[in-house]
Amino acid sequence: MGHCILFQVLALENNVMELQMFLDKAQTDLAAAKEELGIIETEHKELADEYIALKTSHVQLTADYQKEVHNKL
Repeated sequence: MGHCILFQVLALENNVMELQMFLDKAQTDLAAAKEELGIIETEHKELADEYIALKTSHVQLTADYQKEVHNKL
């Protein structure tokens, strides 16, 4: 009977170790994903800022072009 309990304890200890390794990997993966998300969010903000600048420039150039066309007519 004692050997049976010992094997059960060893099996449970093994399960705990496997779960701890799984948790450690999950935490490492989560940290990496959070870092990647931060990079993507920064790139998104930079692209949005650049889009606004380009859109503003486009609107101004269009207005200048329209003014120039009307002045020639």
